[in-house]
Amino acid sequence: MLVEIKLALSRNLKERRQKLMTQAELAGKIHSSQPRIVKAENGDASVSIELLIKAILATGTIPQDIGDVICSIGSLRI
Repeated sequence: MLVEIKLALSRNLKERRQKLMTQAELAGKIHSSQPRIVKAENGDASVSIELLIKAILATGTIPQDIGDVICSIGSLRI
């Protein structure tokens, strides 16, 4: 289930970021690197959920939207 959550967040990050800024601009906002943003957007296993959420928030989203992304993958079975 965590893998599905990370993939949903990665997809959402890429969609939002492409509408608003370059990968380099987003990296600057969160004090990261452009290659790390590439990994985040591609669902790389080395990227933490924390970094994904930090990046999504930097695109101007609100926490409720992040919750909606997570809920959109189905009911959580932990």
